[in-house]
Parts: sequence; C-alpha cells; structure tokens
Amino acid sequence: MRNSHTQIGVVYRKYSNWSYSKTMHEIHHLSIGISSSQTKDHWLQKEKEVAIFESMHVGDTVILRVSDKYPRVNKVLNWHPTHDEIEKYKTPVKLIEK
Repeated sequence: MRNSHTQIGVVYRKYSNWSYSKTMHEIHHLSIGISSSQTKDHWLQKEKEVAIFESMHVGDTVILRVSDKYPRVNKVLNWHPTHDEIEKYKTPVKLIEK
C-alpha cells in the first residue's frame, strides 16, 4: 500500500466460524472499512487478537491505513482510538513514505 492514506473506519460485521484444517479451531472475523460496500475481513486467531475481537462491537470506530487505488484494502492501525484521533482522521490524511 505504497499510495495510501489514514482515516477512520467502522466495524460493519463481527462473526466466528470453525476451521477444519489440520486442527479444529475457531476463527474470528471483523469486517472493517470506510463504508459498508468497502470492507475487508480481518481474521483474528491468536490469543492477543481474540482479546481484540472480544472488545470490538459492530459500529465501533478504528483508525485505518487505506489504499488510494483500492479503498477496500485496509490495515487497522489503531483498534481503540481516542476521541482526538477520531476527530483528526475524519478527513483522510495522505501518507508520505520516503
């Protein structure tokens, strides 16, 4: 995501299912994006990630790094932003990498 920006995103969906690969284990998913039509599923499996999954709710705000070209592609930078961070990133901020 060389050409990208930072902005707020929303948790649009939260669900779990079972993986039947080598070992049966539960996989947790959060659909997060800048709009309901521009979301990406984030899979959370590790112990630390399960704690994040359990703390999140549909409608929660997060801070995302979003691709300029493909807005559906995103990476969560902050799962629990402060009020000031939410206000700062309501308007997208272009990332400039060196």
